[in-house]
Amino acid sequence: MGISIIIPTFDNIEYIDETLDSIYKSGKDLEYEILIGIDGCNKSLKYLKDKTYPDNTNIFFFPTNKGPYLIKNTLSTLAKYDNLLFFDSDDIMEENMVEYCLNSLNKYQCVKPRLRNFKIVNGKIVNEVGRKNWGEGVFAIKKPIFDYHNGFEGWLVAADSDFMGRLYKNNTSVELTQEILVLRRLHDKGLTSRPDTGLRSSLRSKYASISKSKKYFGPLPELKIAEYQPINIAEYTNNDIFKVGETNSNNEEVDNYVNTINNRKQIVNDVINTINNKKQIVNDVINTINNKKQKQKDVVPEKKVSSINYEKVNNLLKNRVIPKPIPKVKEDNIVPENKNITTNKEMSKLNFPGKKNRRSDIPYINVGRKIIK
Repeated sequence: MGISIIIPTFDNIEYIDETLDSIYKSGKDLEYEILIGIDGCNKSLKYLKDKTYPDNTNIFFFPTNKGPYLIKNTLSTLAKYDNLLFFDSDDIMEENMVEYCLNSLNKYQCVKPRLRNFKIVNGKIVNEVGRKNWGEGVFAIKKPIFDYHNGFEGWLVAADSDFMGRLYKNNTSVELTQEILVLRRLHDKGLTSRPDTGLRSSLRSKYASISKSKKYFGPLPELKIAEYQPINIAEYTNNDIFKVGETNSNNEEVDNYVNTINNRKQIVNDVINTINNKKQIVNDVINTINNKKQKQKDVVPEKKVSSINYEKVNNLLKNRVIPKPIPKVKEDNIVPENKNITTNKEMSKLNFPGKKNRRSDIPYINVGRKIIK
């Protein structure tokens, strides 16, 4: 298992040798390769073209200055290992960084090494103490994860922070190392230090605003790459290096920025229109329900008037048959068998004899089959 170390460079010829030496020490006895991309700088091309490097170091020249992220995207397509390590051409690796990243990528999908800032003052190294930093642009990642997200936005600055934001939104496992693995050099030529691209620049602020306004955090529509040439056949160009603020027909970065803004506005307008359409549908449904309720209130049910057909009633009354009363039988006409019976009560007792009154003065009591007198 190896790792491909990708390094974009612009105008850092005074630092890049120290950077490469630190990588060779860190990757000693390990399987790795180095891919360097020169970002449209003839000065760097001339310097690196005249030097000799180990076989695992490959250098490519990008004729047009596009910023580091298009170079990182492009070189990731040339990497032969499934692990990528993005590094800067002015930083220094600690000796155990490559091995640490390789081992950690067995557990995590991305590794962000802790770094310490330093700068050279009067020929001496001055370290920044008391802070724990994890940079956005220096990290190791599994290549399938990077490929899935279609890499970085093709911006001049701030695309690394945007990429990390998308990783976090997709619950990518990221390790923040507690061990310091990178020494980050502070100098006036860095993208984070220059007035036109620094942390407080208007350009970086605009890109940060675009990144924060995103509502979709999946893969980019495509992996944006740039044209390149292997350094052995690369030729010097007369193309003017892009400078922020220039207004000319070749200023592709500004054109891309304007197009990006317009695309973001169109997306926002589409979302607003969708919301308004849904609101209109809801209002239509509510109005329909209210109209139905109002119609039900307005409709007064007709009263059904019941009429009596008196003629039919009179005919029924006229034709009805009144039953004749049953004549009463006089008691004188009844001849009882027992002439001593003279009343209905006595007749009832005779026909329906009741039980013996146990409370009477009967001189005997029935107990089972025996009679006790």
